[in-house]
Amino acid sequence: MKIHSNDFKNAGFIKAKHASWDKNVAPHLAWSDLPAQTKSLVLICDDPDAIKPAHKIWVHWLVYDIAPTVHETSDLKDAKQGLNDFGNHGYDGPNPPDGEHRYYFELFALDTAHVDLQQRITRDEFCKRFSKNILDSCIITGRHKK
Repeated sequence: MKIHSNDFKNAGFIKAKHASWDKNVAPHLAWSDLPAQTKSLVLICDDPDAIKPAHKIWVHWLVYDIAPTVHETSDLKDAKQGLNDFGNHGYDGPNPPDGEHRYYFELFALDTAHVDLQQRITRDEFCKRFSKNILDSCIITGRHKK
C-alpha cells in the first residue's frame, strides 16, 4: 500500500490552512496498491507528541467504512467519521501548544466491510476490536508548529 498528499511531503510541514487554529481543512491524501482482499479502509490521523494521559495518542481524525473503491480524501462522502479526542466527529487539525509536533496519517486495509460502532469509534477501540482484520497499512507523516 502507498499513501501520499498533494498538500505536504512525507516528513514535511503541514500548512496553516490545515490547522485547527486556521481554516481547519483536512489535507488531501490519496492511496493506491491496496491488497486484493480489501473490503474497507480506516484512516486515522494522530499526534504522538501531544500532552496526553499515559499510553494514549491524541487522535485528530478517524474515518472508517471507507469503500475500497475510494482512493482519496476528496471522496469520503459515504464513509463514517469517528470520534476524535476533541470530542468531535470529523477532522480537527494540528494546534500544538508548544514547539513542533508530528502528525501521522495512517491508512488501514481491512478484510471486513463494516466497522459497526455507530460513529462512536475511537482509535483505541479500533485497534482492540479490529487488529486481526488488518491486511496492510501505510503511513505519511507531517509536521506542524505555529
